[in-house]
Amino acid sequence: MKTIRFLMRVVRWHPQFLKIAARIAWRNVTALIDYHMNGRSLPPKGVTFRISGLCNLNCQMCIYRNAGFLDTTQMLSLEIFKKVIDQVYSSKPFIEFTGGEPLLHPDILECLSYAKKKGLYCGLTTNGLNLARYAEDIVKSGLDLLVVSLDGPQEIHDRIRGRAGAYQKAFEGIQKVKRFERRPLIFINTSIQAESYQHLDKLVDEVICLGVDGMNVAVLWTRPPDRSALHNQRFPDYTVRDGWIDESLLQIDFKVLKDVLRRVKKKNLVVNLFPTSSIQRIRTWFTDPSQLLNGRRLKCPWMMANVFHDGTMRMCDDIVLGDLKVQDFWEIWNSEKMTKFRRTLKEHRNFPICAGCCSMYRDRVF
Repeated sequence: MKTIRFLMRVVRWHPQFLKIAARIAWRNVTALIDYHMNGRSLPPKGVTFRISGLCNLNCQMCIYRNAGFLDTTQMLSLEIFKKVIDQVYSSKPFIEFTGGEPLLHPDILECLSYAKKKGLYCGLTTNGLNLARYAEDIVKSGLDLLVVSLDGPQEIHDRIRGRAGAYQKAFEGIQKVKRFERRPLIFINTSIQAESYQHLDKLVDEVICLGVDGMNVAVLWTRPPDRSALHNQRFPDYTVRDGWIDESLLQIDFKVLKDVLRRVKKKNLVVNLFPTSSIQRIRTWFTDPSQLLNGRRLKCPWMMANVFHDGTMRMCDDIVLGDLKVQDFWEIWNSEKMTKFRRTLKEHRNFPICAGCCSMYRDRVF
């Protein structure tokens, strides 16, 4: 019943969501075709802009912070952003804004408005620290999906995020967005962590009172140094930096987690468990995620384009496949460098670093 109510709300307030869902579903079907195009690809179903290299929090579980993925000096230029939008809008990809923290980008509102004027469906993920400040302008921009990251009830969230008051600021920002009738869909993102997993049901109760539209509960992305080393040894043309893993994840009591998730699913809120609700699979994800690959044919570079804050297009965060400062989007998308990368991935089905990656269960064929 809660799913039906959610869909009715979407149809009423966000009918464009149905169009983007249909396009994504169709792109998943056509992926079976371009997977066999010798490394070339049809247009991506989505373009992710890691628009900001800055972040205003110091989250203890963040692999970007702990493994040095963030470049805290750079922002994607407005010129390059508009250039990419001008080149991709006719294929109607989903546009995702992330970072770092996207609300630290000085031109974020202009970027949102520009993409929406081109008729594109847009989502933005934020830690919520600056959300109240931008709430009205975000709504006016026409943003379709707002995702706010919360790690647990107030005390736990603030401790994990390394900043007192972070939880309250996120809540105030959500409340301000909700004042507007024509607002974006609002989802909460949370992850299964050793410090917070026992309190997931309490967090659900709190966000229900806040009146959000849904919640995503996900496993954490992990890439321990030994997995990076194996990858670099086997694929020296596509080297990545050492990863990082939160060893505390091994302390999770999975019987307790199973009970908590059972209670969560009974709540009056649409809750998506990613990638699976199977406790055994979640346990395997944190202990030996390579078991979950099991010969899977991953398709990330056919399906998604990633534009970074320095103007490069990358896969796996470290593998630079083009530079938008000197190249066009489509020139990179089916360049020899990109097609070679796809052919290599197809030949081997997956890379060692695919194990534990958040894209492992997305965009795949079997």
